Amino acid sequence: AYQSAGSAASASASGSQTQAEQAQYTDKSYVGDVEEVSSYSFTLPEFSAPKSIADKLNTFYADVAQQMISYTQTDVYKKAQDLGAVGLLSGTYTVEQTDGSLKVTLSVSVNYAGAADAETHTRVDTFDPATGECTGTEKN
Repeated sequence: AYQSAGSAASASASGSQTQAEQAQYTDKSYVGDVEEVSSYSFTLPEFSAPKSIADKLNTFYADVAQQMISYTQTDVYKKAQDLGAVGLLSGTYTVEQTDGSLKVTLSVSVNYAGAADAETHTRVDTFDPATGECTGTEKN
């Protein structure tokens, strides 16, 4: 009886481990200039595992990267011209994984040369680690 209880416990432990396979990712850097008025330099995650959801997550973040580049080309560019200063958008991320969710937090700041304060934005995307579906996005 003791052995079967032990094997049942290890079966359920391995079952819960497969369910929440740890996300594996590397930094993917984006760097560019919009004329000489604004530029961007940010890093987003590029996922390699779990294989079942990596493509979906990478497609999601390719879209986020495009949004950040567009934002630099429009809003940051225009404000930099208005201020007569160079604007820089920069960003980093963190990834947290719990049993039921995969959370990616982006921290983005926009600095204008000579301006005291940076504009900061935070974006938190939550994903279902089993399917890769985005279950929520909060932007501040």
